[in-house]
Amino acid sequence: MEINLEKNEERMADVINIENVAEVQPVVASDELKTEPVGTTPPAENSCKSAPKRQRCCWITVGFVVLFAAVITLFILFFTQKGADSKANPALASLMEKGETPYMLTVNNDSIVANFVLVKILTDDLEEESSRYQKELQSKQSVLEEKYKNYQINVQNQVLTKTQMQNAEAQLTQEAATLKALQEKYATILANKQTSVQKEIADSIISVTSRINDRKYHAKYVFATSSGSAVVYSSPEFDITEEVIAELNRSYEKTNGKHE
Repeated sequence: MEINLEKNEERMADVINIENVAEVQPVVASDELKTEPVGTTPPAENSCKSAPKRQRCCWITVGFVVLFAAVITLFILFFTQKGADSKANPALASLMEKGETPYMLTVNNDSIVANFVLVKILTDDLEEESSRYQKELQSKQSVLEEKYKNYQINVQNQVLTKTQMQNAEAQLTQEAATLKALQEKYATILANKQTSVQKEIADSIISVTSRINDRKYHAKYVFATSSGSAVVYSSPEFDITEEVIAELNRSYEKTNGKHE
């Protein structure tokens, strides 16, 4: 079943500051202290045993811990952001590094539909429901056909009275009408669900595309391209489809858990 998202095209449109910790002052070697002139008071032992020095050592230790934690956080943020942008268009990234803002961007709906996890999930659900309805209708159709076949046999064998024939025909007609009404009901349910699926997918694409553009590119327009779309040609330099697909799947997995 092909999901067409063309109708939604028009809608597409810390560094951590680490406070300086106290510098660690060099510790004078104990051997150097033995060269003091005679009669002078020996300097206090250069260790963390006395209360003032123990307090100073504690603050130095805390400073190192804070510094280490800040550096780790900085690396985590750096590599997380790097992973998030791993799908960025290299040509477009180079353009942005020069301080230039693209006037327009493009996303390819065909690629998104083929690679967005939610599309497959919703499509599979829709097909499963359609198959269930189809099996039910086929079963009822088979029962009705069997009844009609038996009716014809009885008519040919002249085992039915005129009244019985009229009653049998009326019953068959009623069952056929009921079956047709059920077919129309299921067709309406599936059509409404397909529309809902298309809207959910389109809204997800629009939301993520807008978020990426607002965060990074600030382009005036974002056009959707696909087979048979109004966009005849677009430069690959301005295509952010891979970024959109990556963030769509990442957002879905964050909200719903990793899809197996």
